[in-house]
Amino acid sequence: MASDFHTHHLPASGVNALVSTLTPAAGYFSSCQYHPWHLPEKFSPPDDIEKLAGFHALGEVGLDRLRGPDLAVQQEFLHYFFSVAQDMHKPVVLHIVRCYQELFELIKPFKLKLLLHGFAGSPELLQELWKRNITVSCSRRILCRPEILMQLQKPAGAYGFESDDDPATDVRNILTQSQIKDVETITDRNFNDFIMVQ
Repeated sequence: MASDFHTHHLPASGVNALVSTLTPAAGYFSSCQYHPWHLPEKFSPPDDIEKLAGFHALGEVGLDRLRGPDLAVQQEFLHYFFSVAQDMHKPVVLHIVRCYQELFELIKPFKLKLLLHGFAGSPELLQELWKRNITVSCSRRILCRPEILMQLQKPAGAYGFESDDDPATDVRNILTQSQIKDVETITDRNFNDFIMVQ
């Protein structure tokens, strides 16, 4: 069964998906989002964080240098979210835009399963993420990046594919077009490892 590592829409039949939402998606794996674009201008712990218990994962959460409140505020929130996720044994889906060094500093004290959604960076950044045991999820855009697809052929870490915001995208088409040998088996295993399916 194909796996969609990050989507905001209910998947097609025959697709495992991690649905990023504000309320649990019955019958699907769901992740509780506190998107950095929509955070308050000042840090205060969300008063509904206990709802995370009903989700499989936390996210997307993260840092965005181009949008959202001041980066220092985003960092306070992300540190808090990491702490909550660690305490509740939840994996975390990340939204990171031009803030990788800040991310690498923030994760140091934590032991978490992390998934970076929407990866579109350099081969060097991919290696840095994998060195830190961060799973990467790629959208359809990665199909135009042969240098990244080459790395995914013989990966040094875990990866998957996603439909993200596009309801018309079927992750199975991305898997096929990637032309990576055994990609469905590999990414299904990575998906299950990330969300701790036994």
